[in-house]
Amino acid sequence: MVSHSHHKIGHTLMKELAKRGHEITFISPFPETEPIKNFKTIVLTGLVEEWNQFMSSFNPLQMNNNFVLLSIFFVSSMTNKVMEQTLAHENLHALLRSGEKFDIVLAERFVYDGLLVIGHQLNVPYGLISCIGPSIWTNHLLGAPDIPSYMTSLSVEPPIHISFGRRLHNFIIYSLSKLFEITYTYPKQNAIIKKYFPDAPHINDIIYNTSLILFNSDNSFNQPIPTTPNSVEIGGFHVRPPKKLPEDLQKILDNAKHGVVYFSLGSVMKSSLIPVEKRQEIIRALSKLKETVLWKFEEDLPNLPPNVIIKSWFPQSDLLAHPNVKVFITHGGLLSTIESLHRGVPVIGIPIFGDQKMNMANAVNQGHGLMITYPELSEETLSDALKEVLTNPKYTNNVKYSSAVLKDQLVDPIDKAEYWIEYVVRHKGAKHLRLASLDLTWYQHISLDVILFLTAVTVILCYVFYRIIKRLLCRKKSKKEKSN
Repeated sequence: MVSHSHHKIGHTLMKELAKRGHEITFISPFPETEPIKNFKTIVLTGLVEEWNQFMSSFNPLQMNNNFVLLSIFFVSSMTNKVMEQTLAHENLHALLRSGEKFDIVLAERFVYDGLLVIGHQLNVPYGLISCIGPSIWTNHLLGAPDIPSYMTSLSVEPPIHISFGRRLHNFIIYSLSKLFEITYTYPKQNAIIKKYFPDAPHINDIIYNTSLILFNSDNSFNQPIPTTPNSVEIGGFHVRPPKKLPEDLQKILDNAKHGVVYFSLGSVMKSSLIPVEKRQEIIRALSKLKETVLWKFEEDLPNLPPNVIIKSWFPQSDLLAHPNVKVFITHGGLLSTIESLHRGVPVIGIPIFGDQKMNMANAVNQGHGLMITYPELSEETLSDALKEVLTNPKYTNNVKYSSAVLKDQLVDPIDKAEYWIEYVVRHKGAKHLRLASLDLTWYQHISLDVILFLTAVTVILCYVFYRIIKRLLCRKKSKKEKSN
């Protein structure tokens, strides 16, 4: 995926494994800025340029109020395109023709599951790295149960079990998403696979033989749901010990006697896309603060209040580790959410699209901060939220508690990921971890055939008993009439 947040998930993990002596071949749209030992990049040239051209005409704010099914179609169409660009790329085919040997293939799990055909072509075990936690997006790949009564779709705020209406909404979205996946997404991806690898098996035979899924999740910030032996949660793995900040930034943070508010809407949603009227409301709200504001803003902004400093980029994770950072105004992307939690900084979330609303709803439910939907964003709502989070210590206390939970793990998430990747390699795909449910059809999986059989038997037996009783009653009646 031509997105720095998606790229960061795989790149961070693979770079760390390279440091530990593993030989990594990394297929990516982004070239390396500096050489890394044991790390070779196969660059998918041209994808970044195409993505930038697409993004120049795309405003994420337009997705905010879209009908959910249109968002599902948009994501599926986009990821199918990315999958085809990858499987068609000459640099990938050159690698496959090279005869180079590998032990395992890992791909990002973001709808384009068909990329696992690369593992099949190389005849090695393969697994996935999911940018989110276990969910109804991934359960089917593991044979885990989908229970939409409490497992939320990305468009539904958790928890959903408190309301019939929300559970109904979640069930409908889940059902329509699955129907769309079965009738459009996977058939389209299967056609793409066959186009470039005609001898490859059907996509179902590929994806349901996944050996391992590494989830970017943890129960400190994700709703716990049932998982399987070949699913491993490594949430927080990308947050490493903070590095030294640039000298100018270090000085600003050290000298902020009232503290710092950090404001960033991520890499896809640029603050410069906010309409001027709403932008001015944000600036008026920020100007009321005594705190210093560091705002990731991609263009020059004239006439800023003296407490507001803009830059096109900040070393976010390292910045959040500074003790003077009091609040993080965020779009609610999962990496940003995890970083704020790991560093113990409360949040004010302004979710725009994707999983951001779900992430912020989780943060609100756990008392880590507040959420303002984009349509509700104004000078008044932002000022009220800032005042509440900055002055009420419960938000800082809650997020620091959850931070301690996140860090309280038997082993470092990177160590856990390395162990299970090596485990799958050692045991030739670790088929013994695979659930038998993956060999069942959908109706067998939910025992629909058994239920129909038992229903039929029950109906037949009831009918037979009815006929027997009716015949006995008729005989008794006939004997009584004869005796009279």
